[in-house]
Amino acid sequence: MITAFGHGVDISWQSLLDNHTAIGAPKRISKARFEVAPVAESQLIDQRSADTSVWQLCRMLLDDPSLNNLPPGTELFLSTTVGEIELLERAVDSKSDASSSCLSNLCLKVEALLGLPQGHGTVVSAACASGSSAIALAAQRIRLGLAKSALIVACDGVSEFVLAGFNSLMALDKQGARPFDRSRQGLSLGDGAAFMVLMGSDYAQENNIPILAEVAGWGMSDDANHITGPSRDGSGLASAIKVALETSGVSAKDISFISAHGTGTLYNDAMEMQSFKKIFQEPVALYGIKGAIGHTLGAAGLIEVGIAVHALRESLIPPTVGLSEPDPEAFGWVSSQSRGVVGEYALCVNAGFGGVNAAVCLKKSIK
Repeated sequence: MITAFGHGVDISWQSLLDNHTAIGAPKRISKARFEVAPVAESQLIDQRSADTSVWQLCRMLLDDPSLNNLPPGTELFLSTTVGEIELLERAVDSKSDASSSCLSNLCLKVEALLGLPQGHGTVVSAACASGSSAIALAAQRIRLGLAKSALIVACDGVSEFVLAGFNSLMALDKQGARPFDRSRQGLSLGDGAAFMVLMGSDYAQENNIPILAEVAGWGMSDDANHITGPSRDGSGLASAIKVALETSGVSAKDISFISAHGTGTLYNDAMEMQSFKKIFQEPVALYGIKGAIGHTLGAAGLIEVGIAVHALRESLIPPTVGLSEPDPEAFGWVSSQSRGVVGEYALCVNAGFGGVNAAVCLKKSIK
């Protein structure tokens, strides 16, 4: 993965454990058109390059030796919300053709970069639940025997277009995101990209491929409540969680920790706590990472699942960075300190505009 902390899982994991944040004053975005809130920008992006920030992230991310030996027939899933939106920005400013910003074009570029057959990839653009939705769709293909393996690539970057949108919604926190904090005011955007390879356990074992964790189950739902606002009672996300537990064959009592969506907006965090309390009778150790790396949109779900896999393997969850005084509804669930956890199962949840919700249940692998 690539986050504003750097390239690789380890640097993001350690930075989270150290309670660091990468959110700060923006450097790539002009302040001329509107007041710009803090963001989490990757220092690996070259502002002088003609390539978009997202394509730069993809090139760095996918220059990985492990991708040279993908199993034959591996299916590609591209998770993103706005992709190379900078191409649209440039086209608007120059009054030229904007078709190059189409998400399917980005998918073709990723296929070409990886040497995969052209035109067979699937774009998953389910708002901020894109990453976890892509995992669910890929896992379903494998479980049904329709695919042996899948490569999920997720990417989104800080852009003037998206910043302007959230600014118009008054959803940005000028102090930086503070998930589940009593004084939270909104979210912070961040650069992010990640990839994950899923395959059937039999195939992995036959080919001596290390298994980091198992996607035990998943669930998806939609609030059908509002174009941007989540359902206040959390019923939609609770439905997705319930299905994820059922498809995993486990009960709420088996979940050792929750990786929350935790945007830091007033309504999202309140909705999440309502949904969790519909499923869990007692508080469960819970954390969110967007106060550290910002909201990476279509990359968020994949990055968060990657961190959760690490947490399962280490039996340790990171603090909720940015948390000072927990919201009363989240008291006993969240912490500003890292915590040891026991158990085999973790729950990762995401929610997005349009009311889309996704939940993924992970199972710890036996080392």
